[in-house]
Amino acid sequence: MEVSDESGNSQSIMKASLVLVALLGMMGYALAGITLADVRAAEWDSFKLEFNKNYVDESEDRLRMQVFQANKRIIDAHNERWAAGEESYEMGVNHFTDLLEKEFDELITGNDGSLDDKDADEDTSDVNVAEFDSEPHPYDVDWRTLGAVTPVQHQGHFNNSWAFAAAGAVESRKFVATGRLVKLSKQNLVDCCRTKHKRTLNALKCIKRKRGIDTEASYPYRGPTGRCLFKKKLVGAKIRKHLQSSPGNELALAHNVAAGPVAAVISWDALRFYKSGVFHNTSCSKAPDYAVLIVGYGHCENYGDYWLLKTSLGATWGEQGYLRLARNRHNMCGIASRAYYPKCSEIKMKAAFVIVALLGVAACTQGGATYSEQPNREWDDFKFQFDKIYDDESEEQLRMLIFQDNKKIIDAHNERWAAGEESYEMGVNQFTDMLPSEISKGFTNNDDGLPIADLEPAPYDYLNEVGDLDLDMPVKVNWTQLGAVTPVMNQGHFNNSWAFAAAGVVESRQFIKSGRLVALSKQNLIDCCRRHNKLTASALICIKRMRGIDTEASYPYRGITGKCQFQRKLVGAKVKKIFQVRPGNENILAFNVAKGPVAAVISQAAIVNYKSGVFHNPHCGQSPDFAVLIVGFGTCKSFGDYWIIKTSLGSTWGEKGYMRLARNKQNLCGIANRAYYPALY
Repeated sequence: MEVSDESGNSQSIMKASLVLVALLGMMGYALAGITLADVRAAEWDSFKLEFNKNYVDESEDRLRMQVFQANKRIIDAHNERWAAGEESYEMGVNHFTDLLEKEFDELITGNDGSLDDKDADEDTSDVNVAEFDSEPHPYDVDWRTLGAVTPVQHQGHFNNSWAFAAAGAVESRKFVATGRLVKLSKQNLVDCCRTKHKRTLNALKCIKRKRGIDTEASYPYRGPTGRCLFKKKLVGAKIRKHLQSSPGNELALAHNVAAGPVAAVISWDALRFYKSGVFHNTSCSKAPDYAVLIVGYGHCENYGDYWLLKTSLGATWGEQGYLRLARNRHNMCGIASRAYYPKCSEIKMKAAFVIVALLGVAACTQGGATYSEQPNREWDDFKFQFDKIYDDESEEQLRMLIFQDNKKIIDAHNERWAAGEESYEMGVNQFTDMLPSEISKGFTNNDDGLPIADLEPAPYDYLNEVGDLDLDMPVKVNWTQLGAVTPVMNQGHFNNSWAFAAAGVVESRQFIKSGRLVALSKQNLIDCCRRHNKLTASALICIKRMRGIDTEASYPYRGITGKCQFQRKLVGAKVKKIFQVRPGNENILAFNVAKGPVAAVISQAAIVNYKSGVFHNPHCGQSPDFAVLIVGFGTCKSFGDYWIIKTSLGSTWGEKGYMRLARNKQNLCGIANRAYYPALY
């Protein structure tokens, strides 16, 4: 049930539509009397639609259109030369094309007045320059193909490239040494490494000084600087030292990249409209102002050697968030001027653990290991897989005992499952070292410590009690396969399932209405809907009252409640009214899900140890305390009807972030008690 990229299907549909419109426009140009102004207006409308642009008023819209058209002329002129073979790279329209050059520079490299490495000389007094030998390095390298690079993220409207480059270098170098890729927290650096100058090197120094960087799951990215929430027990990596590649030496840099990704800082002034190809422009200065991660290098037959760079501009920019920059061309854009990589202090320990674990398995096959050693190996594997770090030995001992008790429950259940006596498989997950009360408190309670089940339902005078009923219902539905569902996210250690469910149902219903899938801001709801008791229906009401919800790109998820930063000009969707499906009626719920995903609230008992299959447990209870998105339904030959449910627990949980819950089994887990969906403008 894996969800495709959030823009994949909808963009394909949209682009196909735009191509068709363009072709029809050209065919009928003379007959219909279409003017150049009409074409430009259509381009502008397409740009706003594709990049979800909303402006304050008509005056700003006209101004932005003029800026867009001026930039589009630059792009078109360049691409004429590119098509003629006179340029090595293609330009294209992207989410910066409605910005002036000064605005772009401030947005990407200096929105707070302190540019990355641009304002002052860098203190490298405690940084060693990496040595390299004269042995030939590999002809080409791409660390992505080896699984050493995390997915491209979007820094949003914030000067945080330095944090992404630093965290990315640590992520990848840790993988190279241990074989384990763990996303690390960029927000941790943004909040806790507030030096005068926002620099990649300073971020690496900060990680070393604070003895670690938290994981992305525990401290998700938001963008603006906030209160430092670093927790040593949630550390995902530690730095022993940081090295600098020999400044200005591309050969030395290639040797270092061959050993693992390297953070670097380049000039961004000439790359604004990059779309594809090998960027080579002698006007690109060597003044560093934007941090990137060098994840490889290669050779292009037409345009020579290149560096492969990962940005933090989102997967819609450039070559899916990457660019190829000319290599061995006089240090193009200053690529080799300031390049750094870390060595992690915990790598040796964990690499040694891998060796010990492998030796243990080998000894076991030869009869050297006893069964009593197995639980300890399982515990070590669990900590390794889920990146668990505890405050002290006392807490670790307690967590191990809880883990072992839960593991016995899982093993006993799975024996019955293997014998065909259960409809679903249990498995170890991020909750296996937690008590049920901790899970309930951490994932299903509101800020006042009151379980959601104890709160009054959303006021009914804001809701139409029963959704529409359509008797022509399909046998099965899966909205993920139709491109109507954004990728699974991880809510982290916060009670925010209500925000994910509410935003998710608006995202999907908007796709059905417009063919456009836009990720919407869960953090917008967390920060701005504080008076709505953390209920899914209340969150939808809040969106209606605010007259919209911002996009995820403009207001990214962080987890904790902060200051409301809602901006109407960045709204991604608006809610007209909210429907509640008749409580307790699964047939009516199915009719409504056939029209589009529906937000619902279930008992959290279903999520604790679930791994795969159709969950059916009559002891689940019907007290709603965990919000989900119902994205479809179907039938399993062995275990009957089921609902397809999207969670906010990350793609490593359950069936890649999804679960199947038994349907038409007396409203199992309260699935039909509180189910809602919006009508949109």
